[in-house]
Amino acid sequence: MQLITQLFLPKRVKADTWSVYDQISVKEMKENIQKWDDNGEVLELSSKAVSSKKLSRFSLFGQENKDYCAPAVGQMIADYYNVDHTQNYIAGIMGNDPGVDLAGQMYYYFNELDKTDSEAFQFYWTSGQWQYVKDTINSKKPFVSAVVNDYAEGHARACAGWGEFGDRYLYIYDPSPINEGDIYWEAEWCRLPMYNIYVK
Repeated sequence: MQLITQLFLPKRVKADTWSVYDQISVKEMKENIQKWDDNGEVLELSSKAVSSKKLSRFSLFGQENKDYCAPAVGQMIADYYNVDHTQNYIAGIMGNDPGVDLAGQMYYYFNELDKTDSEAFQFYWTSGQWQYVKDTINSKKPFVSAVVNDYAEGHARACAGWGEFGDRYLYIYDPSPINEGDIYWEAEWCRLPMYNIYVK
């Protein structure tokens, strides 16, 4: 199951890497994930209380083609703020040719959603930036979490939650795969280079 892979394994896992999750069945992992999704508030791991916060009313939209990750995320965020825009419309505003750069995304959020306090910066998982993520979600504002892979290809996703389950996690609404999308917890140890756009 793709969710299991994305939840528990970093994108660049070494063949000799061992995980505590190797010791439990896929069925047990699925049951644990369902418990997280059902509860989402407080869990017990290693006798230590942990917490999370997820936004309600946030909806997943799958990207309509391979270059529409940013327009799909724009559609998710627009929908959260009760604005009905199609991905084609958003792509036109963002300047999809193909793909969208940071300036195009910022232009859309500033001018079409009137989120003129929006800001973007690279995200490093420092304690100060982690607190900013928590404060943003706690104030009921989703944001763009974009990652760059080993080939310098960018991919935009929405973040609509945070979790502290031993490690720190982002609750990701990924517009990929095409016309489907996926929702999963992404751990800090994935350590993908990323930037966030805080839409506010």
